[in-house]
Amino acid sequence: MVYKMRKAYKYCYFYKLKRYQLKKGKEYELLIEQIYRELGDSTIIKQDDHVWGEETNSFRQIDLSIRYNVSDIELLVIVQAKDWKHPADIKVVGEFKSVIDDVKAQKGILICRSGFTKKAIEYAKKLRIDLLSAHTSINDDWSYKLSIPVINKKQIFATTSDIVLPCAGGENITVNSKGAVYKIGEKIYDYGGFLSESIGGTGNLVKSGKEIKIRIPLQNCSSNLFNNEWRDMVELNFSYTYLKTIYLKSDLKPEEYRILKSHTSEKVTHSFVNFDKLMPLIKEKEKWRRIDKSEYENFSNKTHIRMNSIEMDYFGTFNFEFFK
Repeated sequence: MVYKMRKAYKYCYFYKLKRYQLKKGKEYELLIEQIYRELGDSTIIKQDDHVWGEETNSFRQIDLSIRYNVSDIELLVIVQAKDWKHPADIKVVGEFKSVIDDVKAQKGILICRSGFTKKAIEYAKKLRIDLLSAHTSINDDWSYKLSIPVINKKQIFATTSDIVLPCAGGENITVNSKGAVYKIGEKIYDYGGFLSESIGGTGNLVKSGKEIKIRIPLQNCSSNLFNNEWRDMVELNFSYTYLKTIYLKSDLKPEEYRILKSHTSEKVTHSFVNFDKLMPLIKEKEKWRRIDKSEYENFSNKTHIRMNSIEMDYFGTFNFEFFK
């Protein structure tokens, strides 16, 4: 699966298509091909293939063929696409079954934009034919009201920090750093912004059990902590202690997507999703609900998105990432 946290690069089949006049249904076939290429590993995918039919003694046109090897045995999956405004019926399923048998395919997948009739779904289940519909955000005719479950492994830390200020007589004094205004050069920061900037620098790190201490020498930094006067700062002492890990779940509507929806199992598989507005979701705690660790570990990467986040009491939540 492909995940993006930035605006998706617009070079794809559908933008190229504007330069060509294609026969009806061709664009939908190319969408399906793109989805399977994004999902596929170690497969050979061919659009508009022609496969020899053993029973008809002729080549059969296949919208999309997928070949892969298992124990040195080549397996064939054939896909037929229908960009129809109405659901495909039982007759279409029967005709597709004859093609599967003719080309000796191990699997058949029938995809219709508008879904399938109830009888067609029941018949396909008996024949073990997958019935799907393909959807994307860039075409209103193929859109889908998509909400993808996002599961979040969040680590929570407690933090403390002090700063060292020089005093008269060459001695230094250590004071709690919270609640002041800070300068780095001529730029003014609040407490959280100053810590974020400072901790990114070079310092001495000491780990003791669940606690990590960082001692950072400071240059060209000042604060108004001491008698409300601006004083240069010598160093920053920062520590954070691991408290616990919690597991959360929410539902997110992606900005862009390409998906396959199964009409026999109601399962939705996404090959591409793009979340431009994830940060507001992370900050809105009421959108998340707690789940057990076992539930988190049992989620499928093809139907859910996993993420990591870190919460510190001085910073809020930050440092998130997606992974397969």
